[in-house]
Amino acid sequence: MSYSRTPKIQDNVYSAMLAAHIELLAYKLRAFTTDDLWDAIAHVSEPPEPRVLGPAMLGAQQRKLIAPSNMVVTSCRKACHSRPIAIWLSVPLSGTIMDAAELIARSKRTPQIPLLPEGIVTL
Repeated sequence: MSYSRTPKIQDNVYSAMLAAHIELLAYKLRAFTTDDLWDAIAHVSEPPEPRVLGPAMLGAQQRKLIAPSNMVVTSCRKACHSRPIAIWLSVPLSGTIMDAAELIARSKRTPQIPLLPEGIVTL
């Protein structure tokens, strides 16, 4: 019996819907976070498991739609309690670190820089 901490997306329809929304964001925004994805899927029912967004984002990265930046910000979602979330860059729109910095400035969220794998330091 194997144990996985990362949930698998069981519902193929929901998985396809998430992939389509991530692709739309990648072609619309040069830099975005999973908060933007949550906003995009707000009109759809809640995910069967909130952690399915992580595997969906990694799948989009494998399909070369998005790339991780080295920047994180605090989540604006109440359920996340201001935890740090990654800023993703659009590959089709050639998103850069400057686009990630612009997202931080525009959103007025607290930027954070992961200095060590063990912790995060707030600026």
